[in-house]
Amino acid sequence: MEEDSLLKNKIKSLLLKGFDNNEIGKLLNIPDDKVMKIIEEIDLSDDIKVNSVDYYSDLQKDLSKLVYSELNKESRDSNVILTAIKLQASLQEKKLFLGKQGGGRETRISHQYIYERDNEIKELKELGKTDEEIAKELEMAPVSVYQANDRNALELSDALKMKLSPSIVTETKGLDLKRRMDLLQKAYDEDLTRAEVRKLRNEIKNESR
Repeated sequence: MEEDSLLKNKIKSLLLKGFDNNEIGKLLNIPDDKVMKIIEEIDLSDDIKVNSVDYYSDLQKDLSKLVYSELNKESRDSNVILTAIKLQASLQEKKLFLGKQGGGRETRISHQYIYERDNEIKELKELGKTDEEIAKELEMAPVSVYQANDRNALELSDALKMKLSPSIVTETKGLDLKRRMDLLQKAYDEDLTRAEVRKLRNEIKNESR
């Protein structure tokens, strides 16, 4: 169980840094289907600020590991250590700024804004830009672009978008297209919560195994 949790955290970290499922599989030396299965179980936010804070936190951890590694070397490089510490401080300032700007991690962006942003991402993709380029241009975490691509591929009706939050749409990942759309329609008709949609998705997946 602990090993599964560590693997899930590694994959989430790589997603936040912009790696796709194929690249993650190669880096961790695990099959693509296993990567996708774990990605479907990862609870990623549709809030830009939350994903950005998580992204900065992961970078801070990487820098901490770098400092620790360098300190344990006999011929340590003080410039590497000082630069890493300065970068950590800079990332912490960014996290504090996002927290003050958005009122903390619980702040959520409106559905309309996120779907409008999804359309903007779709237009940039059609212009041939990569996910990494889009994330940089729109100043958002790479994983938010990944989620937008998934929602755009569903081509949801305006009615569904008006009522269903992007996070509910994302919860249906891992099902085939027909089952996803059926579940989203059920969520629309019965006013299901995100937790209820997640529970139904897991039940459907278990039945199909």
